[in-house]
Amino acid sequence: MSVSVDMNWMDKVRHNRLPSQTLLSGQHSTKPLNERVESFSFFWHPPLMPTIANDSIPIGHFLPSFALPDVVRGTLVSHQEVCGKRAVLIMFVCRHCPYVAHVLKELIRLASDYQSRGAAFIAISSNDGEKYPEDAPAMLRQMAIEHAFPFPLLFDQSQEVAKAFAAVCTPDFFLFNSKGQLVYHGCLDESTPSNGLPVTGENLRVALEATLADKPIPERQIPSIGCSIKWLQ
Repeated sequence: MSVSVDMNWMDKVRHNRLPSQTLLSGQHSTKPLNERVESFSFFWHPPLMPTIANDSIPIGHFLPSFALPDVVRGTLVSHQEVCGKRAVLIMFVCRHCPYVAHVLKELIRLASDYQSRGAAFIAISSNDGEKYPEDAPAMLRQMAIEHAFPFPLLFDQSQEVAKAFAAVCTPDFFLFNSKGQLVYHGCLDESTPSNGLPVTGENLRVALEATLADKPIPERQIPSIGCSIKWLQ
């Protein structure tokens, strides 16, 4: 894509050192942008920025209805199958996102720790599987089998379920209580692929413990951060 450079905008960034940008040459540089532009038309791909799950269905909202295919078994799994569980965790995930890969083992540990105590875990992938083949059902199935997922992984082809939850990123976590009301929409913990903090699942574990004990969730809920959901165009 050829982009015309606005000179006023160029002047604003003249003395700033921007993050590495991928130019036509494919090389990376930290020089001021104006020193790297030889003409007023160039190929520029801005750096990928993580998406933060700020806006969503409100706390207290009831579990949205859904019926989606399990990519491993091929059977439909619906919200009715988890109604009445002491805690229900809906996780929006995908295969290609490094934020999901970073926490995948901990998600499996969480399910192993809490499903035996009455919690239900369901993972949903809503990404456009055509534009992102790694997130197509066949590849999701391979991921679920390779990692021996102890929970179903569903494919939301129409993306209507993601929209019903107002999910925006992967991973994105929604925890519901035994009444089917949302009690937690926040991060797994404060670890990310780049900050060096260990993956502990602490924030979500605290929320699960409180929910299973019928105690209130701490009011401070740090939003999840990850790759944006890849919406159909």
